[in-house]
Amino acid sequence: MVELGPTFHWADYLIFTCMLATSAGIGVFYAVRSRSQNSSGEYMLASRQMSFFPVAMSLLASLFTGVFIQGSVAETYYRGAILLIGSIIPLVISGTISGRIFMPKFYEMKLTSVYQYLDLRFNVPVRNCCLLIGYLYMILHSGVATYAASVVLTTVTRGKLSVLLSAVILSVVCTFYTVIGGIKAVLWADCFQMLLIFASLLAAVLQGAVTLGYTEIWNLNLEGGRLNLFEFNPDPRLYASFWTVFIGGTFSWLPTMAVLQYQVQRYLTCKSQKTAHMSFGTFIAGCIAVTILCVLAGMALYARYADCDPFSSGSLPIKDGLLPYYILDAFKDLPGVPGLFVSGLCSAALSTTSSILNSIATITGEHVITKIWKDLPDMKYLFITKMLALFFGALNIGTVLLVSAFGELLPALIGIIGVTNGPVCAVFILGFFFRRANAKGTLVGFITGIAVGFWLFIGSVFYQPPIPSLSLSTEDCPDVMTNTSVIVTTMTMDFVNVTAAVSLPQASSSSIVELYKVSRIWYPTICILTVLIVGIVASLIFDAFFDRPKVDSLLLWNWRKSCCCCLTSPATVDDEKSLFGITSDIMSDITVENGEPAGVANPACVGCEVCKSPSRTTHL
Repeated sequence: MVELGPTFHWADYLIFTCMLATSAGIGVFYAVRSRSQNSSGEYMLASRQMSFFPVAMSLLASLFTGVFIQGSVAETYYRGAILLIGSIIPLVISGTISGRIFMPKFYEMKLTSVYQYLDLRFNVPVRNCCLLIGYLYMILHSGVATYAASVVLTTVTRGKLSVLLSAVILSVVCTFYTVIGGIKAVLWADCFQMLLIFASLLAAVLQGAVTLGYTEIWNLNLEGGRLNLFEFNPDPRLYASFWTVFIGGTFSWLPTMAVLQYQVQRYLTCKSQKTAHMSFGTFIAGCIAVTILCVLAGMALYARYADCDPFSSGSLPIKDGLLPYYILDAFKDLPGVPGLFVSGLCSAALSTTSSILNSIATITGEHVITKIWKDLPDMKYLFITKMLALFFGALNIGTVLLVSAFGELLPALIGIIGVTNGPVCAVFILGFFFRRANAKGTLVGFITGIAVGFWLFIGSVFYQPPIPSLSLSTEDCPDVMTNTSVIVTTMTMDFVNVTAAVSLPQASSSSIVELYKVSRIWYPTICILTVLIVGIVASLIFDAFFDRPKVDSLLLWNWRKSCCCCLTSPATVDDEKSLFGITSDIMSDITVENGEPAGVANPACVGCEVCKSPSRTTHL
């Protein structure tokens, strides 16, 4: 059996400890610095005064978890580069849609919670359904990210740090700087942690280039079939082809880019919409850079282990542990470098978890606390919000324990939550693009989309065959012990593409069974289209029996403004005034070309203490 590389050196422990101390120190710094501006608006949205760079880095760090990075490198190593390289164009498309359509509208409305839009456009039941999915996704996402980082720590320390102890350490540090420092601490800690992630990936890529050379890495990957970029078979049952990655990938990235609360809340902290656009553009460029680095790292790993695959030889217990294995093996003579890499992976978990803690406390405050205590003073509201962040930080430790106990059920749970993001995104699309979409029809479409997603995924768990790997070799392994755990969990592409280790029943040739074999990359596309089609048809049917509700034009997409600035026609107050009586906190900040407010104040809210709060921008 091939021996695993050495465990952490004292220098590695030192670097890892410095990373944790720096993250905590950022929280302390902003807690002290913001004492004079201690308000809920400062805590949740940094008083909307952030510059573009920390926001862009935070957007990146929140998206690219350790699970994604490890899974992406393993994906290139085992199945080739088509999924990741092919996802770059969909990433740019979905990013452009989000940056030109969704982001400007959310920013102009000065919302705190993205779900406030659903309150204004539809009604409370629609908002609550999407909010529930948001809670489930964020809590599970945080737990999985922390669990993955905890497993890495346990592995590299040879069990000196257990999964539970590692999860406690990471959760305590993360919760500490999130609770005391607020969104500013989260943003700047994410910025620092994202630099560590880039350094870790660059270390993996450069080590391979120095050891083997770029030409040798390219040739070995070409011979091994890893550069499989030209698969144009239209069969949707293929795990990854050009059409699957291009179309399915676009709809897979769109919910993450457009409507996730912890992503939207990041660019809402920007001091201007121009700054928000700059941060979003930098974010898209960073996404491309991280994706390419993951591919290059996977290629470097394959070139190193082309003749002795560590998983097939039995020295690597799970495939997604390939990257930590490589770092320990390749840098065993350079103490400190493995510590830098593990710090990068754990930083990815910290950044994701801290973003989620801040966001979930924000939406709980906005949609629960303010409904229970409508006249709550801002300082008490701020204190309750901090306690909510503390509570969800403690809950994250319990979630990690729950995730670790799922075992083979974990992929199914992650997949189900993943496919539900598509219907939530579709609800926002209905709100933005379809004036005739009403609350009743949208709710019917949403429930139908969720049902279709559950049905497809549960069927695929039993009938979809394991995703095959490309050829692997153990010819040069000194003492091969074949690893029989062939089916393992691989989590990439926003928790949608998951291989479940289950016993497959005898598959029949029925069309239903063939439908279950459709690549899971298509699931968000199927769910989104289902919600859109059913939601529009149901809305038209309800319109025939009930009065058509009036829709505020400010809640709809202005295609002239997004696509063709030269075609933008002057608006008037009468053209754009609110039909829902939205408060002046939102509409007075949206002006038309003559400089006059585009909206009207709700007379019932004049002098209302709730509406004056900088963090609560709607009073419904």
